[in-house]
Amino acid sequence: MSERRGTLATLGALALVAVLATNESADPDLGFHLATGRAVLTTGAIPATNVLTFAEPDHPWINQQWLPATAFTLAYDGAGFAGTLLLRIALVVATAAFVLAAARRLGASPELAAAACALGAWAAAFRFVERPLLASNLALAIVLWSCAGALRSPRPLVHVAIAGLVASIAVHLHAGAIFSLIALLVLAISLALEPLAARLVGREPLPRAREGALALVVATLGAIALAAITLALYHPHGLAVLGVPLQMASDPYLGEHLIEFRPPWDQPLRVMWPYWALVITSVLVVIAAWRRAPLPLVAMIALGLAISMRHARFADLAWIFVAPSLAALASSLRVPSALAVVIAIVALVDRSAIAPPAIGPAAAVWPAPLFDAVEQQHIVGPAYVQDGWAGPFLARFWPRERVFFHPSFEAYSDSHFRLYQSIRYGEPGWDRALDDAGVQLVVMKHTSPRERAYQQGRPNLRQHLAASDAWALVAFDELGMVFVRRDGPNAAIAARSPSFVDVDRMAFTRRPRESRAGLEQIAERGPWSVRLALLLAIARADAGDDEGARALLDSAAGTTPDDPRIAAARRVIEAALSR
Repeated sequence: MSERRGTLATLGALALVAVLATNESADPDLGFHLATGRAVLTTGAIPATNVLTFAEPDHPWINQQWLPATAFTLAYDGAGFAGTLLLRIALVVATAAFVLAAARRLGASPELAAAACALGAWAAAFRFVERPLLASNLALAIVLWSCAGALRSPRPLVHVAIAGLVASIAVHLHAGAIFSLIALLVLAISLALEPLAARLVGREPLPRAREGALALVVATLGAIALAAITLALYHPHGLAVLGVPLQMASDPYLGEHLIEFRPPWDQPLRVMWPYWALVITSVLVVIAAWRRAPLPLVAMIALGLAISMRHARFADLAWIFVAPSLAALASSLRVPSALAVVIAIVALVDRSAIAPPAIGPAAAVWPAPLFDAVEQQHIVGPAYVQDGWAGPFLARFWPRERVFFHPSFEAYSDSHFRLYQSIRYGEPGWDRALDDAGVQLVVMKHTSPRERAYQQGRPNLRQHLAASDAWALVAFDELGMVFVRRDGPNAAIAARSPSFVDVDRMAFTRRPRESRAGLEQIAERGPWSVRLALLLAIARADAGDDEGARALLDSAAGTTPDDPRIAAARRVIEAALSR
């Protein structure tokens, strides 16, 4: 009966993880990974320079994730977003299987192994996205599983050799492989100190701890050497791929401007509270078991929590590092095994409310109506696309179109990234920078509340383009907008499109009636949105078209009756009609 319960617990944990990994494709980076894979498949080589941009095409690109990116591209070419989702689920569930197996090797009961895995996966679920990091995460889970075997086996050298071999292979998958090497080194240090730690608390040390530490050091050095040799055989930048995460993690500018580089306490609590539950649970269990806790187990928990406290984006690493040791220590304390069921139920309810199971792209990340407008109107670049949409734009239009910047930061100089940001924030010289780069097309999201707060309400690129005689608004919806130059290759489209409409702020920079004809054109071409209906209603009212204005207002009210913008537009329209 106990064996059957253990099997059910393991299968239940894997099923839970599969459900947690099944939701919309909401990570914009998938887009440029698909374009990267397409570049590899098209050319038959790893790009040595940034082939996805027109602004810095000759800048070295330390492409450290080309292989999983190509796998995602093949999955997408075969089955669209269903294919990338299936590959995502397979990688995440395989990772969970090794997390569970590592916990069992460390002596955890099946039920508590399932509970710890479920808690960790729930905390990391917001990072279950179609990115190459899933491949290095799986490698890390295998490395820790091998190391768990080394801690318990009378023949640890075999397990240590497997760990080193897997770490060397992981370097070819994603720069996150560096965390496998860090894990080996931290385990080696903790094993070397294990006899001393055991004496201090009065317990028996792990057998052959110092020999294990030496073996892990040798395995780490061997993994680095093997990785360097094999990378040198085919990769244009060799072992430099391992420096990418360290470079990005230490960049204060990224920490200030990108939410995923901020610490967990600077993230929405609604998303992060399972992570904090993992942190608190781990600390309490370590305190309760400190007299019997082997130092390597405590070291893995401390490492996972320390890395994820630096950047919230590493919550998935916390799951892999923490869960096996947490399960083993909880088992030594005889924590009730029914906890696994409670965690699974709460995790399912919580994640279903945030990210219900679904297949396909998230509309806010993959703005299909705006991209359709670009394609249907035959709009051409070069394109300045906001970084959150640059990846999906490349997935849709590369190699026909490239972008000014996409969020593969290692593919650009620091000065270029800062130039991209200065243009986005509408800092002095934004127009000259777009002119110098020959930009003909701009695609932007509407200003986010956090971005508006950061800029303290100052005009940004969206407002400058709306007020400029040189640019025309050709499409917009509730998510963003598309501008083109009036005198470039898109001049024919611009001629029948509005100017002086600040759709980001729901306002006009001149008399609304001056923009009516262009807004009518957008209403004919699409995409349709409540934002368009309200702005066009105001323009019609300003032109004296009472009936047309009220018809649009009623249409918008029927779509979103509680939208506060409707009441504001109604007041503006009544004032216009009363003049």
